[in-house]
Amino acid sequence: MTTERNFFRVARVCVGVRRLFAKVDVDYVGAVPQPGPVIYVANHRSFFDIPIGVEFYLRHGIAPEVAVHQRYFQNRVLGAILRYVGAQPLGKGLGEQWLASASETLDAGRAVALMPQGRITTASDQRSGIGALKSGVVRLAQATGAPVVPIGAVGTNEIWPLGRRLPRVRCRRPTVRICVGAAMFVEDLGPDEFM
Repeated sequence: MTTERNFFRVARVCVGVRRLFAKVDVDYVGAVPQPGPVIYVANHRSFFDIPIGVEFYLRHGIAPEVAVHQRYFQNRVLGAILRYVGAQPLGKGLGEQWLASASETLDAGRAVALMPQGRITTASDQRSGIGALKSGVVRLAQATGAPVVPIGAVGTNEIWPLGRRLPRVRCRRPTVRICVGAAMFVEDLGPDEFM
């Protein structure tokens, strides 16, 4: 419960940051997300995906265990924040450890969130906004039977483009559009089609 409270505390700060730079519009193709054992996957186009995503979970009362690349835990300040909210490191050699932790989280009735590209997409990926996906989400869904809810955000890369140190500040804040898809199950589609 402490980790969830910590997540919501940090999320409230992220809402304040987001409001400085952008407006948000959310469209639900599937059901409105509720707290529970769900795997949320999102595209990753910008560092601005973080305040947008964290605010999204706060709006729905969801405090997921978030998977974050291990290199960000090495930064003293950011690493402390990630540990404070209960984020789990993911990267080379950590797949099995993450899978075990995420499975326990889902078994305990909580959500898990990750960006299965494992990185911010580059300019060549930007047309689709997706890039190559890692298979960890399929393994987790197969191991737990949990539903996977896809989330797509468009416009974050306009606010904080890859390679820029800070987000752009504009007089007229642009709108980030978020689309929440319907829940999917690996057993309904098979691993290849699911990916």
